[in-house]
Parts: sequence; structure tokens; C-alpha cells
Amino acid sequence: MKSTSLFIFSLVAALFLGPIFPFWGLMLVLTVLAAIIGGRAWLAFFAAGSAVGLVWLLVPLWISVRSGSDLPEKMGSIIGIENSIYLMLLTALIGVLIGGFSALTGNLFRKLFQTKPVGYYKV
Repeated sequence: MKSTSLFIFSLVAALFLGPIFPFWGLMLVLTVLAAIIGGRAWLAFFAAGSAVGLVWLLVPLWISVRSGSDLPEKMGSIIGIENSIYLMLLTALIGVLIGGFSALTGNLFRKLFQTKPVGYYKV
């Protein structure tokens, strides 16, 4: 449940705050979201990472198809990538990594301040 809510909040944040903030501002928002929501660390990584990666794949694809621009092909040729789809996949991979590590940072920051119950009767 926590990973699903982190996925949805990260998806909405990346979709609506992505055009407003620079990428590092969005990552700070994801860090705070993951610190508030909590849950397992690896689920936070994959939930936020997949949400940001999905947004960073679908939005440029939608813009490219809708506008019919050849800018992605030109950007790909500058970088050395022949196909613009590979450029969008590379962008999505970068989004997965930085979104996931941002959520992981927030989740582990939350766990710094959580106390573990002391088991007095465990052997």
C-alpha cells in the first residue's frame, strides 16, 4: 500500500512539477515524499524510480509524436545515438536511477530516526 501510494504521488509530482522545477528540485520533493510515506527501502526505490522513468519516457514520446519535430533525431545525432527512441529510453533510465535513489535516500533518512523495539525476552 505504501509503495503504491509512493508510486502515485511520485507520478503526479513528476508530471506536474517536472516542467516547473529543475530535475534536482523534483528529486528533493521525491526525497521528502519517501521520508513521509516510509515503507521498505527497495520498494521505495522501485516505486519512485518507475514512476519518474515512466513520466520521463512517455512525456517526450507524446511531445515528439504530437509535434512531429525532428529535434529528438538531431539531439540523438549530437550524442551519437542514431534512433530517437534510444534517446528517450536513455532518458527514462536516467529518470529511474535518480528518482529511485532520491526515494531511497528519503526512506533511509526516515529510518535513521525510527527506534527499533527492544526484545527483552528474545534468546
